[in-house]
Amino acid sequence: MSKNEMVYQDLRKKILSGYYAPFSALDNEAVLCKRYGVSRPTLQKAIARLKQDGFVHSQQGSGVYVNSPEFFKQTNLLTLSERYRNSSSKITSEVLCLERVAMGEYADTFHLPSDETLIHYQRVRYVDGKPHSYEDTHMPAYLFKDFNEKALQGSMISYIEDACGYQVSHDMKRVSAVHPSREVADCLGVSTRTPLLKIDHFVYLVRSVVVQYTEEITLDEHLLISENR
Repeated sequence: MSKNEMVYQDLRKKILSGYYAPFSALDNEAVLCKRYGVSRPTLQKAIARLKQDGFVHSQQGSGVYVNSPEFFKQTNLLTLSERYRNSSSKITSEVLCLERVAMGEYADTFHLPSDETLIHYQRVRYVDGKPHSYEDTHMPAYLFKDFNEKALQGSMISYIEDACGYQVSHDMKRVSAVHPSREVADCLGVSTRTPLLKIDHFVYLVRSVVVQYTEEITLDEHLLISENR
């Protein structure tokens, strides 16, 4: 186990056990580095993963704070990049659609005026060449003025944070069972009668700014829903 994984697992356990209570601050970097005997970059990698998994968020100039449990109850439902973080599997994307559209029905989701525009894309993600999930995503265009298809080849969370410099606070998830449409079924290579898991992701920046809304339909064999349930 790497050092940043060790730090991540121990902090995660402390959050889940209540050692660090919701809305409380983690110890500062100097204290945590000394406690775990690691460098600041190693600690920061662990903190970044805790943030991406919804356990904590950063407040500029103040510190790192524990989120409410509702942000990380469904810790088994991770993004594709997270689920295969330590795997040798190759993740690729096929972009089906990339356009700018009117805000329309999403004005309430993003808390923006109806005359704002959104980036809309659809893509299929593959693991080792096999269809894995279908994503239908909207994002506020004003936050991503130079957005292009190249960004869709990798992790969008990494793009938002590393390429754009924003701080992701948490990902709220809403889960339901669905039968895919003909379009989605064809993309994933399944029947329209196949029961799949649909995950609605509401990705937030600090200060409660909704930066992304994604409808993900997954073919992950660990998350498929049984016909008998």
